[in-house]
Amino acid sequence: MTDPDSYDTDTGTDADSASAPRDAAAEPARAHPQAAPRSPRCRVLIVDDNVDSADSLTAVVRMFGHDAETAYDGLAAVEKAIALVPDLILMDITLPKLSGYEAAARIRASPGCEHTVLVALTGWGREEDKREALEAGFTFHFIKPVDFPALKRLLAETSAAPT
Repeated sequence: MTDPDSYDTDTGTDADSASAPRDAAAEPARAHPQAAPRSPRCRVLIVDDNVDSADSLTAVVRMFGHDAETAYDGLAAVEKAIALVPDLILMDITLPKLSGYEAAARIRASPGCEHTVLVALTGWGREEDKREALEAGFTFHFIKPVDFPALKRLLAETSAAPT
């Protein structure tokens, strides 16, 4: 298990895992200071074709005090993201109907989703996988299994961030 204090929110890295640093170009833009503050609860979309994994992660996110929805393929992820405009999406890369990379690019291009924090949550951890995730529009690249303390911190940061 990763040391909870090893996650660096400034660089988007976790010293104990192979998480890639966030790309400045993929950094979500922030709205003007007069924007209304967010609720302390995040709207989270979890996307994984492994139903047990997706449902378990959804339950954990809800236990952390956030609202969570689930999709089990790339097309459903795009549809739900457009309808929900979540604050954060945790998405597998290898998905049926539409890959996580393609889904991320479509979500990032959708009105209202430009500032959504997109996290690739995958078993793929090579440098080229991380680069491809950032190029597709993901903000972060996390390697499975999910590091729950790091996820909890990311949810807290996302819910506290201005829109």
